[in-house]
Amino acid sequence: MMLEVLRKGPRTTAELEAPVADTSLVSADAPRVLADTVLDISGGERAFIEADEAKELLSPLTKPGNSYKRICFSNRSFGIGAANVAGPILDSVKNQLTEVDISDFVAGRSEDEALDVMRIFSKALEGSVLRYLNISDNALGEKGVRAFSELLKSQESLEELYVMNDGISEEAAKALSELIPATEKLKVLHFHNNMTGDEGAMYII
Repeated sequence: MMLEVLRKGPRTTAELEAPVADTSLVSADAPRVLADTVLDISGGERAFIEADEAKELLSPLTKPGNSYKRICFSNRSFGIGAANVAGPILDSVKNQLTEVDISDFVAGRSEDEALDVMRIFSKALEGSVLRYLNISDNALGEKGVRAFSELLKSQESLEELYVMNDGISEEAAKALSELIPATEKLKVLHFHNNMTGDEGAMYII
């Protein structure tokens, strides 16, 4: 022990007075606390969202240095006001997002309003590098597919695309095939419960 003290040399007053950390309180196996990476507002009852509520629900995405990579807005119906709030927020984080679920997010809206909301989201997410995209249950039709044109055309890293229960007609299937960039990375395409018909199916194939 004396040799150890001599090897360390003299200690300063600050070192002598510094408290010693009690490492016995920390388990070596304790999990590290990870930053939130998923923002999911789909829980609860299906309901309309207007501007004020959208601002509150999406506020975590506005915090500097946030680590959100996945968002799920399914089951909550966005109006124009809410979409105008969401647009700039999504645009500010789109480069860090890898998964986006905006299925069933315009339920109960008029066709014109629903299409405008889709265009706002599409523009906001244009240029993002997504691996997973779900735009199911939005009764898209050809107009709806083309409302998402900016988002769809900009995706070249998609691995999973979900376009289920969207009333996709032959014309809508043709529009979808035109808008999705050819990519070898796409591994999963869920396209069931649509009205594509044989001719429309040929466009998807």
